[in-house]
Amino acid sequence: MMGALLGLALVAVAVGLRWYHGLPMPPGADSYAYLPSWLSGDVALLFTIVLAFSSVWLVHRLREHVKLPDLVWVFSISPYFVYTTLFTTPAVIAQPLFLSAVLAYVANVPLLLYSSLFVLSWLGFTHAVVAFIFLSLVKKKPWVALPGLIFMASQARFTGPAGLLTELGSTAGLSSFAVLLAVMGIVLLWKYKSKYYWLFASAFGLLALSAYEKSLMVYANLIVVLLVATAVGGIRKAKWKLVDVQRLFLLLLFCGLLFSGLSYAVVVGGMAPNKDVEGALSWLQDNSHARSLVFSHPDNGHWIDWFGGRQALLHPGQKNEEAAQRMLSYDLDETIFYFSRNGVTHIFITKDMVGKVWDHEDQGLLFLLKNQLVFEPVVENEYATLYEFKGKR
Repeated sequence: MMGALLGLALVAVAVGLRWYHGLPMPPGADSYAYLPSWLSGDVALLFTIVLAFSSVWLVHRLREHVKLPDLVWVFSISPYFVYTTLFTTPAVIAQPLFLSAVLAYVANVPLLLYSSLFVLSWLGFTHAVVAFIFLSLVKKKPWVALPGLIFMASQARFTGPAGLLTELGSTAGLSSFAVLLAVMGIVLLWKYKSKYYWLFASAFGLLALSAYEKSLMVYANLIVVLLVATAVGGIRKAKWKLVDVQRLFLLLLFCGLLFSGLSYAVVVGGMAPNKDVEGALSWLQDNSHARSLVFSHPDNGHWIDWFGGRQALLHPGQKNEEAAQRMLSYDLDETIFYFSRNGVTHIFITKDMVGKVWDHEDQGLLFLLKNQLVFEPVVENEYATLYEFKGKR
């Protein structure tokens, strides 16, 4: 399958760039929220690649039923395919499970449909809701997803917004070029709006919600891929007076989609974490108490847990007004009191926090950290510095 090879090439670009720059696998902060400490990044990469390309195979089988010949390559070169191949998040498992369910529905294989959505419902609250709604819409047995939905509702956890478009900085988003083509796909399918109004309403709702809840992006991407394949198929079937112009137009569409996937792969190839983060935090495993608590920006929380083997005070998505105040405060006594009260033993500062938190390098906590009687730098490199909190002497 040529589409699968294109997807493999994009993944190879991202992985090759990371290995060339000496960056650890997997990329991003999301991956480390779910990656077990006993599992190496390289082994996790093999696992995600197998699941991602099983999704390609499922899309290939689905293509035969929905009669969209361009479906496989459109799916394989999407930025989100690169994301699900390299990032160790629940989306890696949710994608093949949902594709299995869709394929089982169109191929009329009830056992596969129910088993796929039953497992999907246990991946998280939003996944359980999607499984329940899907079964309800296709008039099957929604109670299959009910146990997972009830359990996950009791401990609902949302990942929060991540942005919709990769070109605007989203780490798990859609290509803007694909979104534009998807609009064309909607126009071509609009004549079926009366018959499949529930499908249109669900698709629009899911696309809108995915901008605010990152875990829904896996489903939004599949909808966009289907619409893009519909648009490309419509252009291919249309009767053009100048066939060469038609071919050129299709080539431009292909190049636009491929460039979106390639540009995202290049971004992933240089994405944090880097060796400096890994090296600074690895020091904690051999030189600190197992109950050590590290203060840093929430975005660094999962890296502290995984590379350092120690607990971070803050994690991505957490909002702590008092911690934010301490970041910007010049009051040494209040800062010492805050760290002592919360049991903080170390402070981890990364270069990108200047810009995220501070406007310059002498602002707030950065200024206080110069007091080496209270904050002793134990690891320093170009990108990160780890301080040990000594308390007031």
